[in-house]
Amino acid sequence: MPASWRALPEIDGACVIRIDEAVECARLLVSGYLLLAPLRADAPLGRYRVHGDEVAAKPGRTQLREPGEVHLTLDRRNNSLRVLWLPSAYVEAVARTLGFTAPPHWHDLAVDDPALFAAQLRLHAALEAESNLDVRAALHELVTLALTQHGDRRPHAGHGVRRELAAVRDHLHANFATTVTLDELAAIDGISKYHLARMFTVAFGVPPHAYQILLRVNAARALLDAGVGIAEASARVGFADQAHLTRHFKKAFSVTPGQYLRDLAPG
Repeated sequence: MPASWRALPEIDGACVIRIDEAVECARLLVSGYLLLAPLRADAPLGRYRVHGDEVAAKPGRTQLREPGEVHLTLDRRNNSLRVLWLPSAYVEAVARTLGFTAPPHWHDLAVDDPALFAAQLRLHAALEAESNLDVRAALHELVTLALTQHGDRRPHAGHGVRRELAAVRDHLHANFATTVTLDELAAIDGISKYHLARMFTVAFGVPPHAYQILLRVNAARALLDAGVGIAEASARVGFADQAHLTRHFKKAFSVTPGQYLRDLAPG
């Protein structure tokens, strides 16, 4: 199986994504905090793009993502990758114990930190061996290390997004399930729709329509987590049918909605 999900019931909403073969190039609007670790020492070099910035991947390097970032995988490659997906509430709670007064942000998108990388490898190896691991303690240790070494305590200034583009983004968030045209968005920004599309893509990594699709996929995942069926979730978030949701869901999360539900089913 190229990819699979595993829930970590010790922390509500925490999951591990296991990727052992080449999968579709990911396109994801991050919700929560992510730590990505390639397992193979001979893992091929790769490239990601986050909010328009290209980030190199290599063996031993941890990729760090935070809520609201648009994460794009730029090349399809064979690799063994583990993604630790942590809910924002959990990471923020750990950060408060460390003296953070605002939601934490990462200094860098990728870090060459042997101690952090080794801690991830130990966690994933223990999980896959089904060893008698104190998962809650191991996660707390890992997140504490990541925040201490790579967390930014200062109030976040954002990604340099101009106020008008932020208003466009917020409009998409508020209306993700309905049809939103470029003309409608351009009226918010007061510029031509073509200029808006270019500026939005530079700022967020994808054009407005693609960003709206990512919002729909995240909303559908939340509905699936709440027990809503796949077909109903598709309709409620604005997809034309279940097939459209399935295609975009797999691009974001490396599995279909059906496999996602099977992977995370209790027992």
